[in-house]
Amino acid sequence: MTSLANQIFTVRETHGRVLRTQNRVIAHSEETGWRSLYAAIFEEAPFHATEPALRHPSLIYHLCRPTQVMRKIEGAARERALIGPRRICVTPGEATTEWQHSGHPEILQVYLRQSIYAAAVDEMYGCDISVAEIVPRFAILDPLLEQLAIAISQHCGTALWKTGSTWIRLPR
Repeated sequence: MTSLANQIFTVRETHGRVLRTQNRVIAHSEETGWRSLYAAIFEEAPFHATEPALRHPSLIYHLCRPTQVMRKIEGAARERALIGPRRICVTPGEATTEWQHSGHPEILQVYLRQSIYAAAVDEMYGCDISVAEIVPRFAILDPLLEQLAIAISQHCGTALWKTGSTWIRLPR
């Protein structure tokens, strides 16, 4: 039997937001054969749902179209913000999360395979992930995560170019 870490990380292992018929898919990683993460760039239609815990942590990098977003992680306070380009939301994999927005943001959504995160924590810190939990973040600016998001998007079938404080998607 093949372990999940050796299989291509497919949209079936995510919440499937990219597959909603109202969304416009721009690029996704399934065709790249990535095993460590799944990524999709898409224009998301207005959305309200509660997403169950999936184990895999995720992040959303907002590319364009500022949108008023609400996120409520079970057991935590409700968060609301007008999220514009370059802002990032990080959600732990074990979190049941309610999301709502009424805009049409273009986003990069990335899921990191839980086993990869666990292996990295073990290698870097020599401990279990229960000691190095992912902390939820909402609408943050983070230069390191932003560089990661840009690199992922460039290998996911689209290229980004920075002009001032805005990123522009270039055709490949």
